[in-house]
Amino acid sequence: VNRRLRLDLVLQACRGASSVTALSQHAADVFAAHLGVRAHVIHAPVDLERFTPGGARAEQPAIVCAADPAEPRKRVPLLVEAFARVRRERPGARLLLDARRRIDGLDGAGVEWVDMRDLPGLYRSAWVSVLPSWGEAFGLVLAESLACGTPVVGSDREGIPEVIGGDPRIGRMFSGDDPAGVARALLGALELTGAPGTAEACRARAERFSLRACADAYGALL
Repeated sequence: VNRRLRLDLVLQACRGASSVTALSQHAADVFAAHLGVRAHVIHAPVDLERFTPGGARAEQPAIVCAADPAEPRKRVPLLVEAFARVRRERPGARLLLDARRRIDGLDGAGVEWVDMRDLPGLYRSAWVSVLPSWGEAFGLVLAESLACGTPVVGSDREGIPEVIGGDPRIGRMFSGDDPAGVARALLGALELTGAPGTAEACRARAERFSLRACADAYGALL
């Protein structure tokens, strides 16, 4: 709401609506605390028929980040800095970024700009998916990665913890903006790949955010 007229438009929309929904409990809490609006939590849905486990993992550790590198709050530069530390422990590791949004200054050893039009395929072959951003109401790309059986890494703020759920079997979270902390989370998540039950636990978590669950929630609200 820091753009001109955005706050007025949000309040006007809320006052004119029969109900307001939010993508996470965090977002609902923000509506209540700052706008005095009660929002019903309905998580963003994952297409579990499109995002499915299967296929072979990359031979070397591959970390995919589907976030827009040009968006400051996604903190992709922080991720690239942390990845340099990961490479010291895992020299063959690769960091995959979206070639459609390539920007200067984010190159480094193991950093690759790839075509991300086939996100399910990328998630299936990757060892870990990461979203280092702040200000996320939910974190749909992490839920989609989990649906493919791939562990995730995200920051421990806003809506992201509601996706990961604090389950150490499916991923890791980090605090603040210290590259060392991000690197530790990535290295910990890389250890999960191939471990017994990891893919199944990831998929089970994602099933909480299915299209059916979302539709049922809206049906109940209506």
